[in-house]
Amino acid sequence: MEDIQYSKESVIIGAGGLGRELLSFINHSRKFNGNVPNIVGFVDDNQTALDKFNLDLQVIDSLSNNDLNKYESILLAINSSDLKRNIFSNTDNSKIHGFVHHTCIIGDRTKVDQSVVLFSNVLISCDAEVSKGVFINCGTQIGHDVFIDEFTNIMANVDLGGHCKIGKNVLIGTGSTIYPGVKIADNTIIGAGSVVFRNIKEAGTYVGNPAKKIF
Repeated sequence: MEDIQYSKESVIIGAGGLGRELLSFINHSRKFNGNVPNIVGFVDDNQTALDKFNLDLQVIDSLSNNDLNKYESILLAINSSDLKRNIFSNTDNSKIHGFVHHTCIIGDRTKVDQSVVLFSNVLISCDAEVSKGVFINCGTQIGHDVFIDEFTNIMANVDLGGHCKIGKNVLIGTGSTIYPGVKIADNTIIGAGSVVFRNIKEAGTYVGNPAKKIF
């Protein structure tokens, strides 16, 4: 990921827990890195989502009735791959900015799209590629030569071995382990704590050790 020069005003799409976490990590990184988004508010269809939290910022707009192109910069804090894809289809992609917490490590020759969001202590080794709209949560480790396709969500403390290939719209649950070289099909869900050591060729929900399809 090239260094993003953030605009004067940015909004976070999604005012749920993920959005509040993203704001918290941005504020934390500001102490160590001055080049962070200047968040002015949230966009969410639930106008009261933040009412019970003691935040200086609030929901300032509704997603369903809003043209996101009016904002200088937007950051996605949503887990829905379909919603992310819809936003990319209807918004100037140059305005969709990611965020990399200052504790993350990105290896040499690794390509990370400008829209990717990386929470704290994510490690991505060398010669990997992370596509647009991907979200990676705290403490996840990604091996060398891994490819992660667009709109995939990877939860906390996941271990992806080298040469893995993760498809589009995949969800990998917290604490899961994906063995080196494994390929995971588009639209697959890997349940929390699962261990995947064989290719997943058919979309579905897989859980357990070893991971087996349940839906």
